[in-house]
Amino acid sequence: MSTKPGLTPPPGIVSNFDNPPDENGAAHATLAICLVVSTVAIILRIYARFFVLRKPFLGDYILITAYGLFLGDIALVYFITESTGLFVHQWDIRLSELSSFLHYTFNATNIFSIFVMLVKTAILLEWIRIFSPPGARGFVFWSSHALILANVLFYVLIIILVNLSCVPYEFNWNRTIKGDCSRVNTGWTNLSSACINFITDVFILAIPQRAIWKLHMSSRKKVGVAVVFAIGILGIVSAACRVAVTTLRATSKDFTYTFSAVMLCALAEGTCSILVVCGPAMPKAVSIVPKATLAMRSWVGESVERLRGVGGSSSRNATSQSSRTWPRGGGSLSASIKAKSSYTDIEGDANRHAAAAAMPPPMPLSKLRPVVSSVQRQPEHYDPINDSERGIVHNTRFETTEEYDANGTTNDDFVRQHPWAKKPE
Repeated sequence: MSTKPGLTPPPGIVSNFDNPPDENGAAHATLAICLVVSTVAIILRIYARFFVLRKPFLGDYILITAYGLFLGDIALVYFITESTGLFVHQWDIRLSELSSFLHYTFNATNIFSIFVMLVKTAILLEWIRIFSPPGARGFVFWSSHALILANVLFYVLIIILVNLSCVPYEFNWNRTIKGDCSRVNTGWTNLSSACINFITDVFILAIPQRAIWKLHMSSRKKVGVAVVFAIGILGIVSAACRVAVTTLRATSKDFTYTFSAVMLCALAEGTCSILVVCGPAMPKAVSIVPKATLAMRSWVGESVERLRGVGGSSSRNATSQSSRTWPRGGGSLSASIKAKSSYTDIEGDANRHAAAAAMPPPMPLSKLRPVVSSVQRQPEHYDPINDSERGIVHNTRFETTEEYDANGTTNDDFVRQHPWAKKPE
């Protein structure tokens, strides 16, 4: 096996091919957290949209596709930990073994670019669905569509540049063959990608906040809703960390060490992006938990009662035998009920009819007319998390006038419906 290192070590440093120091433990913990958090968020989102609301839309299918790509990225980073390891200096890796690291990272870069393009599109479509009712063409609608277009065009360009950087194409990961990568400096390409990603994250966070604070609701509710949509702050922090480590990667020749930090920051940012798009649906999914708990308690209670009934069947039989002899005497219970049900209070009916005959006439409603009719985009106490499916609400207020005829004749309908009323003195 070749003993040539993947990079010439600094003066005074000897390459350690057999047992190089790494940070695989921290990498495995990061991968586990990203996998669990993103998966739980996706499950809650799918449950809320497909099974509770039963109203999936385009953004849900885009999100599911993006999640599949995100799992692919996690798998590739895990394969790196099992081969060369993460945070291993390039001079501690043999040149013949460097190809596997480069191949994994090359594929991970392409997959992550497509993932970011899709997940941000899903986020912006979610903002449009919640804050821009059908037919509305406001700030949320136009700014979100502009960001979607800019986001798609930028990442398509990045994918093209990354794949055209080296000649021949295999030289992107196989440095044992003759080739050249002078077409595009992928280090600066990754840095520009991280910077643009950070900027778009800020805009994506700002769009719903502007809409939330214009809603007609109490300040306390506004703060609560804003917190749900402010999960993107974590994404912005992760994006800022990614910018910092990508800057080190662009200025360093130790690719295997510096790019390890870039990949972990990218996975953290991707997890936060999934949380952002899934956040508004989580309360709807979690709201079913109390109902499920009550149903489970009811089921357990019925099961316990049935189990108790098996042991107490003999006592119930004895009770049923004794109950058959009741009531003791000449008549049965059903006969008593039938006799009672045939009773008619003739005197009471006559008194009620007499009182009704002395009642004043009805008070007719006239001149009914709508005085206010308006179409509002959102109800007065609109909740963008729980009420986002309502769409446009039409509110109509009516004003009426009443006329009273003190000398009118008796109205049979009024007497029949209001026999308890009394004639005013």
